[in-house]
Amino acid sequence: MTESAARTVAASGVRDGGRGIPALPEIRAADGRRRRHRATSRAITVAAQSLAATHGLDGFTMDQLAHAVGLSRRTLFNYFSGKEEAVLGEMPVVEETSLATFRAGGPTGHLLLDLAGLATEIIGSVAPTPAQMRIGRDVFTKNPRLLSRDQERFEAYVAQFRQEISSREGYAASDVRPRLAVAIVVALYEVALEELVSGRSEGDLATAFAATLQGARSLVG
Repeated sequence: MTESAARTVAASGVRDGGRGIPALPEIRAADGRRRRHRATSRAITVAAQSLAATHGLDGFTMDQLAHAVGLSRRTLFNYFSGKEEAVLGEMPVVEETSLATFRAGGPTGHLLLDLAGLATEIIGSVAPTPAQMRIGRDVFTKNPRLLSRDQERFEAYVAQFRQEISSREGYAASDVRPRLAVAIVVALYEVALEELVSGRSEGDLATAFAATLQGARSLVG
C-alpha cells in the first residue's frame, strides 16, 4: 500500500556511480501526476457513491458515471474496472518517506502517536466531507456485498500496519501489541467518523480525528 520512490528512479539524465538519480523536476512531476491521479480517482468514487445512493448500485451505468465526472469511458476504465470497484474506491496510500520515518522509530518515538500520525496522513489524503461520508455509509449499508468486500480489504490493509509495527518494535509474531495498537487507532477513527456523520462535530475528518486522539490521551494521562 505504499508508493516506492523507485517509481521516480527511471531514465534520468543525472548519474551517480552508475545509478540513476531522479532530478528534482522529475520528482516534482511524478508527485504531481500521483496527486492528479488520486484526485481524479477520488472524484470518480464520490460520483459513483452519489449515483449508487440515488439510483441503486444497479441503477446506473459506467457511461453515466463517466459523464458525471467529465471523463471518457476509456479513461474511466483506466481507473476502475467496474461500478463496484468505483464505489469502493482506491485504498489510501502512505507516502514512502512517512513510512520510512515510522520504520526508523519516528517521528516521536511513541508508537501510538506515530501510528496516529500515519492515520492522519491517510485521512488527509482522502478528506471526505461529512455529506460524502453519510452517502458512503448509506450505500455500503444497503449493499451487503459491497460492505463485505470493503471489510475484507480493510482487514488486509491494517494487517500490513500490524506487520510494520512488529518489525519496528521487534515484537514476536504471537505478541498482541500490534493488534492492540491498530485496534486503538481504528477505534479513534471510528469515533471521529461518527462524530462528524452525526453532526455532533464540525470541520473535517482530520480535525475530528485529532480531537478524538487528544481526548483519548487525556483519559490515560
